[in-house]
Amino acid sequence: MKKLNRMLLREIMKSKGQFIAAAAVVFAGIAMFSASYMSYQNLKNSVEGYYEKYSFLDYYAKVQNISSAGISQVKDEKGLRYAIGRISIDVGADMGNDKRVTIRLISLPDEAQPSINKLVFKSGGYFNKNDQNSCLVNRKFADFYRLGKGSKVKAIINFKIYEFNVDGVVDSPEFIYAMKSSTEVSPSPERFGVVYIKESAAASILGMGNMYNEVHVVFKEGVEAEPVIDKLEDALKPYGFIAGMKRKDQLSCAMVDNELSELEKIAFMFPALFLTVAATIIYIMQRRIISNQRTLIGVMKAIGYTNSRILLHYILYSLLIALVGAIPGVFTGIFIGTRLTRIYNQIFSIPVMEIKIYWNLLIIGVLLSVSFCLLAGYGSAKRVLSIEPAEAMRSEAPKIGKRILLEKVSFMWKRLHFGWKMSIRNIFRSRTRTLFTVAGMMATIMFFMVSLFSMDSIKYILHQSFFVFQKQDYKVMFSRPSSYYDALELQNLEGVRKVEPILEIPIDINNGWKKEDSIAVGIMKENSFCHLIDDTEAPAKVPESGLLVAHSIAEKLDIKTGDTVKVKLHLKSIQEKDIQVAGVVKQYAGFNCYMNIEELGRLTEEGIFATGALMSVKAGDKEAILKELFDMPGVETVDSRVDGYNDFTEFLDLMYTFVGFMIFFGTIMGFSIIFNTTVINIMERRRELASLKVLGYTEREIESIIFRENMMVGIISLIPGMLFGRVMCNFLAQLFSNELFALEVIISPRTYSITCLSVFVFTVLALNANKNNVSGLDMVEVLKNRES
Repeated sequence: MKKLNRMLLREIMKSKGQFIAAAAVVFAGIAMFSASYMSYQNLKNSVEGYYEKYSFLDYYAKVQNISSAGISQVKDEKGLRYAIGRISIDVGADMGNDKRVTIRLISLPDEAQPSINKLVFKSGGYFNKNDQNSCLVNRKFADFYRLGKGSKVKAIINFKIYEFNVDGVVDSPEFIYAMKSSTEVSPSPERFGVVYIKESAAASILGMGNMYNEVHVVFKEGVEAEPVIDKLEDALKPYGFIAGMKRKDQLSCAMVDNELSELEKIAFMFPALFLTVAATIIYIMQRRIISNQRTLIGVMKAIGYTNSRILLHYILYSLLIALVGAIPGVFTGIFIGTRLTRIYNQIFSIPVMEIKIYWNLLIIGVLLSVSFCLLAGYGSAKRVLSIEPAEAMRSEAPKIGKRILLEKVSFMWKRLHFGWKMSIRNIFRSRTRTLFTVAGMMATIMFFMVSLFSMDSIKYILHQSFFVFQKQDYKVMFSRPSSYYDALELQNLEGVRKVEPILEIPIDINNGWKKEDSIAVGIMKENSFCHLIDDTEAPAKVPESGLLVAHSIAEKLDIKTGDTVKVKLHLKSIQEKDIQVAGVVKQYAGFNCYMNIEELGRLTEEGIFATGALMSVKAGDKEAILKELFDMPGVETVDSRVDGYNDFTEFLDLMYTFVGFMIFFGTIMGFSIIFNTTVINIMERRRELASLKVLGYTEREIESIIFRENMMVGIISLIPGMLFGRVMCNFLAQLFSNELFALEVIISPRTYSITCLSVFVFTVLALNANKNNVSGLDMVEVLKNRES
C-alpha cells in the first residue's frame, strides 16, 4: 500500500467520529433520494403500463344523448383509434345495515369487454349471459362491503329498487382513485362505488333505448390531440354536447398525476439539502485537517510530492465519505422505497403495480454524493497549492486577538462569568466556523419544521372542513330534484332538530378563455350549517344575488368581487347566465361555489326547489332517523359528516410514514452538524483547553464551556432558522397545492417546541459523544507543541 494511502487510512481512523457523522448525512440524503425516486418510478411506470395495457381513454365527452349511429359517425373522425358510447349515471344504493350510498352505474357491452377502459378481474368473471341483472363491482367498494360472486347490490333508480347480482370484482384504469366528484375530500369506498351493468339492462331500466350519454375515445398514436378534439366536439354538438375532458383532467388521473408530481419534487429537493449540509461539514472538517498538517504538507513537498498528488490525497478523503455514505444509503432507500410503494398500492387501485428495484439508482446516488463531496473537498483542499515548504516548516502565526463588540459594553461584560466570556469570544472570533454551523442548524430547524408542518396543516384543514365549515350531522341527497317544501318536511321526523334544503347544480365558470368546473350550492340566506369565511377569515354572508366563488377558482380564473362571469348551469339542459361575483370564500378542499337557494332556483327557470337537505339530529335518535330516511323512496344517499372525517384520516398512513422517515433523517443531520462542530472546536482549542486543565479546571467545567458555546450557536440559529423554515413551508404549500386541495401554512406551538427541543438534545448528545476528546487531553503533550 502506498504511503499516502496508509496515511489517509490513519487519518480516517483518527477522526472516525467526524468521518462517520459526515457519511451519515450523505447516507440520509441518498436514502431519501433512492426511496422517493424508486417510489416515483414504480408508481409512474405502473400507472403508464396500466393505462396502455387496458386502453385508458384519451378523451371523453358528456352529451345529452347520442345513438349508436352517432357513435359510428364519431369513429370515422380522423385521428381516432377507438370510440365507444356508454351510459353513466349516479344513483343511490341500499347496502343494508343502515347504509345508503352513491354508486355509479356504468353500462358495458353484454357479451364482451369494451375496447376502452378494459377491466381487470380480481375474482369472478364477465356478465352472466343468462342473468339480465348481472353486475360487476369495483374492488375497493367490494372489499369494504365484502361483496363477491353471488352477492347483491340494491340500486334505487326512479324511486324503485333494482337488485343486481354480483358476478365479478374488478379494477379499472378509470378508477385508480375512485372519487364521486372533485368536491370530495378523499376517496371513500364506504360511501361511493362503481357498479357495471349490461348495456341492455341500463337502456331498459333508465329508459335510454338505443342512446348513450357519454362518448369515450382513444387517439391514434402520434396524432396531435387538440385539432382532433376540436373536430370531435363540433361533431357532438348536434347530440347535445355538454362538456369534454382530456385524460389529464379526468378526476382519477389528475389525482395520480398530482401525487407523482409531488413525489418527484421530494425526490430531488430534500436530498439536495442533505448533500449540501454534508458538503459543508466536509469543507469545515478538511480545512481543520489541512491547517493542522501544514508542516506535514511542507515535508511532503520538500521530498518531491507534487501539488496534484497531495491535492488528490486530501480529495480522496471526501471521496471515501461520499462512497461510505452513498452505497448503504442507496440500499436503505431501496428498502424504504419498497415499503412506500406497498403503501401507495393500498391507496391506489393499481392491480399491475410493479415493485421493481432500479439499479441505476446506485449509479445516480453515488454520482450525486461524489459530486457534492468532491466539490467541497476540492474547495477546502486547494489551500495546499499555496503552501510553500519553507514557510510550512514554521508554525502558523496565531490569529491577532481583537476585542469583540460585546466587550465594549463594559457594564454588561464585567458582570459575565469568566467561562461565559471565553465561550462568547470563541463564537465571534471563529466566525467562519460559527457561520457554517449556524447555516447547518438553520437547515436542520427548517427540515424539522417542514416535516411537522404538513401534519399541522392537514389536521387544521380537516378540522376546518369537517367541524367549522360544516355543522350538519347528515347530508341527505334526493334521487331527483324535489320541492323545496318537501325537503322542509323532513323536519317532522321525530328526533330531527333542524333541516335546511340545499340545491346542488354542476356548473362551468368562464372568464374569457379561462374555464373551471365546480358545483353551485344553493343554501338558505340565513343558514345554520354552512359557515363561510372570506380570505381574511371573516364570516361571509350569503348574498341576495350573485355568486360566492371558492378562492382557488378565483385565483385560477383571475376574478375578484364585483366581476361578472359566464356560468353554464347543467340541469335538464345547459343554460348560460351572466352572474356577478358577490365575494370570494376560503376553502381547502372541494372548491364549491355558493348562492342564495332562491336566486339559484330562479336562474334555472325552474322556481325554488331542492336536490337535498342538511339536518341536525338528537344524539339518541340517529339510528331511528336513518332507518326512516332509508325507507323513503326519494332519498338517494345519506352522508354523515363524522364518517367523512374518519374516511379521510384512513388515508394519512402514507403521510405519517413520510414524516417519520424525514424526522429520522433530520435527526441524523442535526446531530452530525453539532457533533462535527464540537470535535473541531475541541481540536482547534486543545492548547487552550489543556491550559485550563493546568489551571485547575475540571473536565465538567471544560465541557460546560463547550456546551454553552454550542447552545449559544443553537439559540442564534433558532430565529433565522424558524424564519427560513416558515418561508420553505410557504413555498411547499404553494408547490403541493393542486386543483383538488389547497394546503394552508399552519405551524402549531408543538412544532416550534419540538424544533427548539431538538437543538438542545443534539447539543447534549454531541457533547456526550465527545467526552473522550476532553478527558483524553494530554496536558504535557499538547503544551509541548502547538501542532497536533
